[in-house]
Amino acid sequence: MAGGQATAPNAELMVLEVSMATALVVGCTSLVCFTDSMSAMSDLVDPSPHSGQGSSLAACSTLRCWFEANAAHVFHLWHVPSKQEWKVHHEAHKAAKAAQIPLHLGCRVLFDFV
Repeated sequence: MAGGQATAPNAELMVLEVSMATALVVGCTSLVCFTDSMSAMSDLVDPSPHSGQGSSLAACSTLRCWFEANAAHVFHLWHVPSKQEWKVHHEAHKAAKAAQIPLHLGCRVLFDFV
């Protein structure tokens, strides 16, 4: 899914939101997210006004429904600095940076990018 044009923190936030929603749709009972962006981690569950608020509201709504469905569900966010080059995270980081996705009419352009 191409997100559009955004700053790096907003792009990371959108990736967390979309991947989290995808994992929960397939029936995960435990979700662990790794990111090198502390701001994306805090914005993911922050519904207050900010540039990536759309992704935050979607994530909060998804998580609320998921937790209401089963109190045993577990969600973890882990900060993994890219400079540490932890194998799993580093491979995903390199793949994401190398992706070339053309923009199309349905892409979002975030206010911070403009």
